[in-house]
Amino acid sequence: MTGTSHLRAGLPCQDSSNHHVAGEVLIAAVADGAGSARMSDVGSAVAAETSVRTAERLLREAHDHSPHPIHGTCLKRVVIGAVEHTRRELHNEAKRLDTEVRDLATTLLLMVHTETVLAAGQIGDGAMVVSEGAGHYLTFITPQRGEYANQTNFLTSSEAMSKLDIRVEKMGNALSRLAMFTDGLQNLVLRSDDDSPHAPFFDPVFAWLASQPTSDDTNRKLAAFLESPTVTRRADDDLTLLLASFRE
Repeated sequence: MTGTSHLRAGLPCQDSSNHHVAGEVLIAAVADGAGSARMSDVGSAVAAETSVRTAERLLREAHDHSPHPIHGTCLKRVVIGAVEHTRRELHNEAKRLDTEVRDLATTLLLMVHTETVLAAGQIGDGAMVVSEGAGHYLTFITPQRGEYANQTNFLTSSEAMSKLDIRVEKMGNALSRLAMFTDGLQNLVLRSDDDSPHAPFFDPVFAWLASQPTSDDTNRKLAAFLESPTVTRRADDDLTLLLASFRE
């Protein structure tokens, strides 16, 4: 969703997201284009689409080569491979557009969840919260922060892969809820002192999600919530919130 500050400045939404669902597998990504990069909306769209598509391909190839369930080490390779390929695609896109890759600067948070394992990789800000049930939340991936205030790591940086944070955990059937979001929502949903999740935000949001019958209608209602004064008076940047509910 385009932030109110972007609307006032006549800027496009620089956030993007994408996801893929197949059986027990969920792959999702959120990306936030740099405000200082003139084509970062293109960069974030390329990052979100390419990372999910590539992770799906690499995971499918891993399944084809092994009859065993996908384990954590394999998922880590999938995430790293998808991020690396996405970086290359951003460079290719810059060449196609006859521009510098820094003009496509974007963050990336990529998640792969199988039946038993959850893996995520991140370059930049934004975060991912998971839960085993109402009121019990964990920040699975915390926002990256640079050495200086407002400094952000970007996927287009030459040092991007050295900045990649990866977390892989065996979840079993414990995972019930998952939320991914860009930095526009951080101050609203994470505590500033320790980045722990703010349960009074997530509990009603997931309770609402469980009551929704169709995905298209759900997306429209979620967008309306993010555009409401309840949110925008505390968050004026672009807003992306991706929600998943696995069981109740």
